[in-house]
Amino acid sequence: MEQRQSTTFLSVLRKVILISFVAALLSIAIFIALSLRNHPVKEVFYKLLVESQDVFTTLRKVPHVANYPSNAQILSTYASLTATYLMHSKSSSHLLHTKFFNYSVDTFNYYNLQWLFFEIFVLRIYQFTTDKPKPFIIDCGGNMGMSVLFFKMLYPQATIEVFEPGKHAFEILTKNIEQNKLIDVHAHKKAIYKDDATMPFYYPKNEPGNVGMSLLKSDDKLEVEYVDTVKLSHYIDRPVDFLKLDIEGVEADVIQEVAQAGKLSMIEQMVIEFHHSNSVHNKLSMILKNLEDNGFEYLFFGGEVRSFKPHKQVGQNFMIFAYKKA
Repeated sequence: MEQRQSTTFLSVLRKVILISFVAALLSIAIFIALSLRNHPVKEVFYKLLVESQDVFTTLRKVPHVANYPSNAQILSTYASLTATYLMHSKSSSHLLHTKFFNYSVDTFNYYNLQWLFFEIFVLRIYQFTTDKPKPFIIDCGGNMGMSVLFFKMLYPQATIEVFEPGKHAFEILTKNIEQNKLIDVHAHKKAIYKDDATMPFYYPKNEPGNVGMSLLKSDDKLEVEYVDTVKLSHYIDRPVDFLKLDIEGVEADVIQEVAQAGKLSMIEQMVIEFHHSNSVHNKLSMILKNLEDNGFEYLFFGGEVRSFKPHKQVGQNFMIFAYKKA
């Protein structure tokens, strides 16, 4: 009798496992099919295979820091945002809303949100350490405010000056600051540049808040709006604990302007995203010389180019981590 019951139980268990396995495969197939309806094959499998591997590798290597979510929370949030992005089209004409880590976040599209979360909260490209409980941070290229949320998570008492010239991105930035009740964050609808002026600002059509918006024109099909530009040196009136510079191709000019104003040495640490293909004037050598002349050491991250093609315009963005010599 007991043997018959055991056999029956095992038979039922096998059926349940088989049904669960088939259901899981079916769910994955449906998910991939819906993703392919909204996105190119290469992009879908990049997100599912390559980027996901980077997530696991990073979470395994990067040590936990105070005030930061657990690896399980980061992984589950990344998976949720990636699935949401893949299930929706790349752009949206209306404001979208989501929540993570006790933050309420608005965005114009899930692509920007997912990518910025991956870069900022998973890879932690803007993480820095300081003994100061109230560090002074300057954020150039704030976009929708994901970096501000990250800084405030690490250092809740930080004072932040954030710059974002794009009309739509600035609206979302200020809303994300307000709805999360972030204090000591001052948002400026200005572009950081070498001069105080009014200049054209380019962005892809029908993609408000696009992360590649720039003062430099790279395509004839881009939309344009005119924005106020301002010298970064005007805002360096005390020691800067951390500078984030992501300004799409004019970073060499800005670093030069700050150095000529005699204020580059007032910055303790910085991360500069260098955009190789945006402008012939955006010289890496100019950035590195100014850093070296003002007592900085530096490291590089990212910017892999898989094949070298001489005489062709090959874009290569990478991060420069600069810090004062000990």
